[in-house]
Amino acid sequence: MGYSAAVLDALAEKTPYDYISEAFEYYLNHVNKGERPFILFGHSQGAFMVRELVAKFLSNPKFSRHNKNHIITYAIGISVTQEQINRNPALKFSQRFDDTGVLVTWNAHSEGEIEELLFKDFIIWNPGALVTNPITWMTNEMFAPASVNGESAIIIGPPGTPISGFENNYVGARIDKENGVLVVTLVNPNEEEKYPAPPVPLSRYHGSDISFFYGSIQKNIGDRINAFMGMVN
Repeated sequence: MGYSAAVLDALAEKTPYDYISEAFEYYLNHVNKGERPFILFGHSQGAFMVRELVAKFLSNPKFSRHNKNHIITYAIGISVTQEQINRNPALKFSQRFDDTGVLVTWNAHSEGEIEELLFKDFIIWNPGALVTNPITWMTNEMFAPASVNGESAIIIGPPGTPISGFENNYVGARIDKENGVLVVTLVNPNEEEKYPAPPVPLSRYHGSDISFFYGSIQKNIGDRINAFMGMVN
């Protein structure tokens, strides 16, 4: 198709964003009412939506009182730049596993996609992207081996064959800051064949941005909530 990240951003800002922003506004006004902490979570196009909600919506003086109840936004599977985060002065990019009022993001890629520079043609990649390592929840380039990763949800089997199961210590990951991506290493390199490149220009691991780090994300949500409640109390 040849769509660039900028073109896709423009398309997503039309009808889809209108719908979700109306729903979020209703939630804030009629359900939350400024009284409840909340988490935003999205993947791929959904990540675009939550990024825009937290960056644009909560920077609006009409809704900025809700910033104090924002625990975290998980905008997974898209590129997020510092410029985009700066749209909301109260928002920061996460630096550790338990900070709050922040955003985290990553795009999972194979080593080969980095070596061959394929990621530059992916429709969700933007230069200058910020990256979180979802094993350590840090932003440095230290490699986190699979041995310290928790449970992965294995949802893709041989090409075309969906399976369901969980496996510990399945993948390791490191941040490539220069290229703004998360580089994923499978313990068994032969397993990579289970993740064929999709028909659109995306990483072979795009559909596993969440499942590779299923247990780690689950734990991190609890850590962030506990940290938030500790500050409130």
